[in-house]
Amino acid sequence: MGRWGWRRFLAIFTLVWVTSCDAINNPTATIPPTEYPPVTLIVRTPSQITPSPATLDLSPATITPLDTAESGTPSRYPTPTPLSLQAQPPTCYNTFNNILCLGMVSNPLASDVTRLRLQIQLLDNNGALLNQAIFSSEQRYIASGAQVPYRIRFSAEQLQSAAGIVVQVIRADAVDNAVPYIALEVSGDGEVTANGYYEVRATIVNPHHKPVEAVRLYGVIQDDKGRIVGYRAVPLTTPLASGEQRAVNFSISPLLPFSTYILSLYADGRISP
Repeated sequence: MGRWGWRRFLAIFTLVWVTSCDAINNPTATIPPTEYPPVTLIVRTPSQITPSPATLDLSPATITPLDTAESGTPSRYPTPTPLSLQAQPPTCYNTFNNILCLGMVSNPLASDVTRLRLQIQLLDNNGALLNQAIFSSEQRYIASGAQVPYRIRFSAEQLQSAAGIVVQVIRADAVDNAVPYIALEVSGDGEVTANGYYEVRATIVNPHHKPVEAVRLYGVIQDDKGRIVGYRAVPLTTPLASGEQRAVNFSISPLLPFSTYILSLYADGRISP
């Protein structure tokens, strides 16, 4: 395929941000969905991840060549200095008129963190900087032992001369009493429909003593190699009262067909005054 064969990535459906309802219909695609083989659906929630103690130290970077979704092989990259918050190298997909790069950041710390900010840099063959972006994670609260997705879009022109990507955590704050965001309990399952979408049925619970507003539910699909092949962030339109549980149905369009998927569900929100 050539060293950086992103031009031949599989075309996918555009990810959709839902803003008006808690029950979400299938997004409309401009190209027919791919036929998918029968799959095994594994549902994982953050409570099933065992945290490991560590200290908060956020300075090293992970350097990796661009990973192509078409090759099906993991990226080869230099062994980085150990990270307290570990940035997974992204996998990049051709999405109509731009390139979508998706990866995960893991929090192995004994404490929860918030205000995660990442810097992504594009490098040429000589290591010179071509382009960069600094952005905040969509998830406002990252529990100990959990993972959060990151996504960034580049134009095809921006990746024309790119030979590698640097993913660096430049900020993550330990959670204290002043942080207004909290994690919520979430469970769910899903099934693959005939047109290749994942229909997810989730339930969010507010176990806290105060109402929680600005609630977001996140669904992440990973393949058997750990690469993100689907992502959706769903905002709720109304707050959750203390002790309230709410059903939320939404769909995710997988970017690639694989025999085994891992679906991870997360939810967070802001404590009401």
